[in-house]
Amino acid sequence: MTRTHTMTTSGILTLVLLIGACGTSAGDIHSWGRSGDFERIRQELFANPPEEIRLAAAMQFGAANSGLVIPDLVTLSLDPSAQVRLAAVQSLGAYAGRQVYNAILQRISDDNRRVSEAAERILRTWGSESIEVMFEALEDRNFRVRVAAVQVLGRMKDHRVGNHLADRARLDDNSLVRREAVRGLGNLGFQPARKLLFKLKNTDQSKEVALEAERALAKIGGSVEQAKIAVAAFGQGRYGKLAAMVKTKLEKAMVGANLCAVVMPDGLPESREAKAALSWGAAGGAGQVVVITLKPEKTRVHVKAVRLEVGSNKLLQQEEATGYSGDMVDVVDELVKRFVERFM
Repeated sequence: MTRTHTMTTSGILTLVLLIGACGTSAGDIHSWGRSGDFERIRQELFANPPEEIRLAAAMQFGAANSGLVIPDLVTLSLDPSAQVRLAAVQSLGAYAGRQVYNAILQRISDDNRRVSEAAERILRTWGSESIEVMFEALEDRNFRVRVAAVQVLGRMKDHRVGNHLADRARLDDNSLVRREAVRGLGNLGFQPARKLLFKLKNTDQSKEVALEAERALAKIGGSVEQAKIAVAAFGQGRYGKLAAMVKTKLEKAMVGANLCAVVMPDGLPESREAKAALSWGAAGGAGQVVVITLKPEKTRVHVKAVRLEVGSNKLLQQEEATGYSGDMVDVVDELVKRFVERFM
């Protein structure tokens, strides 16, 4: 007996569609891409296809030479598959624009080394058209993104770059970022950074940053002459010893940080006037004078350290602190620390 089967039209259509969907191959994706049928590829991606289909799509979108596929590649750059992300990043490298730059920047921190290295290689090829995006990336929370940004900026011959790199070299809390920023300043030959580089060479906690600052100074050329400073301290009565302590701590801190050379002229003036201290400093060949004064205020003591330029009497720096007489050691230490940090 012959058994017959019947099927509705809608059932047949559903079966055909399922067979078609299941039969799509990477070859089909490549064929559609070569013929420019990118909408068909998008429709295939909506069905959550296997990795080989997504990989082929990323490759074809990269070869499309059309800005219309950039959103598709950005989406694929977030794919669960590292192989697909890699293909998407490499394809994005053929395009330009803020959306592209931001997508590639985010892949600098990719968990897969091949993906992150590909993103870094592409970043190094970017030109000045990406400069504003790079400036924004300097504030990114991920230090690897900031490192990549300073590396790219360090190769750009743009007058706006130097100050941004100097800010990163001075302020960033990550030593790798500071090191790359310093290297960029050297490559740029950024003359205004000489004083900053000199300070980093002598004071940065990272040996790598300090060494890179020394190299950058050698590239830029010229010299940063250390200031010669005379330190005078004044305090009446029992505050004379306290004044001497402030003076000793400040001298030691400045010399220890290689910020300046301290000279000690003969004949320290008894007058607490700044004019007398400036004359005294000039007699010893100092270019600057730090005048430290202590003033009692009932149960408290006010300490002031003023740095002046010899000759012009120009005020260069002023730091003040007040504390109870029993706490003056801590107050003096804080004053000295602040003075050294703000010296440059």
